[in-house]
Amino acid sequence: MERELIDRFRGCIYGQAIGDALGLGTEFMTDEDIAWKYPHGLQHYKQIYQDRHRKRWKIGDWTDDTDMMLCIADAVICRFA
Repeated sequence: MERELIDRFRGCIYGQAIGDALGLGTEFMTDEDIAWKYPHGLQHYKQIYQDRHRKRWKIGDWTDDTDMMLCIADAVICRFA
């Protein structure tokens, strides 16, 4: 059971980081901007529109949202380890 819990926790962390990295592609955009820049959806990091905001990151990088989540995860792990 402990191994399953660790796997779930790890999956949650990876899912959040991957979603954050892909979500950067639409961060701060209006619905109209998203529809114009991603008419077929956003499914790959290479599709991310490179404007002034987004070109600060390399393909696949996550944002400060994941950094904050990792700090929280570290605190939880330290508290219960």
